[in-house]
Amino acid sequence: MNLILEKIKSDPLKAIMFLWIFILPWDFFNGVMGVFTIIFIILWLILGKSKGYFSKLKEIFSNKPIIILILFIMFAYLSLMWSDNQKTAFSELNFYKYYWVLIPIIYTVFDKEDIKTAFYTLLLSFGIYAIFTLSIFLGFFEIGNSNSLNPKGILHYAVVTVYMAINTMFAFYFYLKEQDNQKIKYLFLIISILSFLSLLVNNGRIAQISFLGTLFILMICYIKYLFQYKKLFISLSLVIFLGISFLYSTNKLDR
Repeated sequence: MNLILEKIKSDPLKAIMFLWIFILPWDFFNGVMGVFTIIFIILWLILGKSKGYFSKLKEIFSNKPIIILILFIMFAYLSLMWSDNQKTAFSELNFYKYYWVLIPIIYTVFDKEDIKTAFYTLLLSFGIYAIFTLSIFLGFFEIGNSNSLNPKGILHYAVVTVYMAINTMFAFYFYLKEQDNQKIKYLFLIISILSFLSLLVNNGRIAQISFLGTLFILMICYIKYLFQYKKLFISLSLVIFLGISFLYSTNKLDR
């Protein structure tokens, strides 16, 4: 206990960020993203120079997971072009504004081991939320105005689909990267599949199309590696095909 308190005292920003990561998928009160973002900015600016946060900013674009996340967000903004209701679409994308601030802060505050722990915590938490929404979709229970037709849980459906899209990509990425622990490796695969299913059954068209578009672009960028791993290439192609087929069959693309 004393060790934990010492770590919190030595780096309060890092301690608060781990707390935020733990509760992120479970939006227990309105404005949680805005409140934590303000706290992060203030502490980051105060501690940035002494902790060396500012000097790490230049390294951000050498991190592949961060590049994938930025690519997804950019594609989400581009998806406004095919939206019938520009005002509604832009209001949904308003959620992404926090990530332009949070991404550099998280990257500069956490060291390599912190980032790994943070990702694992977040992936697990999102995976649990995916089970939560899928349970609603299957009719096991309802909560508030969330039911089998809108299995968003306690979050807005636009936010849920963003989370599930991000979790699908990152869980699969860590599934491919994890070599030391086979149990963790296949746990990531299960989380990725559950998150993808949750992404499809929810009603956030922008995130769904952004996910499939991002996946398609990544396949083009890494096509030479996919040919070396034919099973992976076939699997990703099936994901895109089945995803688009499901969206069409449920009329999600007509909204």
